[in-house]
Amino acid sequence: MAPEDRRTANLRDANKKKSSAARAAVISALGALRREGEKININAVARRSSVSRGFIYAHPELKSLIEADAELSRNGLRRGTSSPNEASLSARLAVALSKIEEYKRERAKHRADMKALENRIEALTAQLFELQTDRWLKP
Repeated sequence: MAPEDRRTANLRDANKKKSSAARAAVISALGALRREGEKININAVARRSSVSRGFIYAHPELKSLIEADAELSRNGLRRGTSSPNEASLSARLAVALSKIEEYKRERAKHRADMKALENRIEALTAQLFELQTDRWLKP
């Protein structure tokens, strides 16, 4: 692997870890606000989780989760504490959302690998054709 490819892979891995940690912080902050009966909105979750609002807006599944929780809270369907079943469902949702993001990243990586292999095959085919043509043209 070329040094640039290794650096790119290292940066990709570091960003993946940072993003996963931020996602976990958002989920945790949402749960804490819910348990404490605090007002739930994107600003409150961002402040509590120490992530930017931009991060939340860039992840529509997190934004939707926060907005759904805020709506339930406004309608009085949540009272400061969550039942074990609700906490379990929230944790499962967080894991599922994380898996979806992981699959998306893997799919994009595989697409890039396939494109590189296609380009390599084209180059090798051209070289082979050139060699065969040279053989036929030489007396």
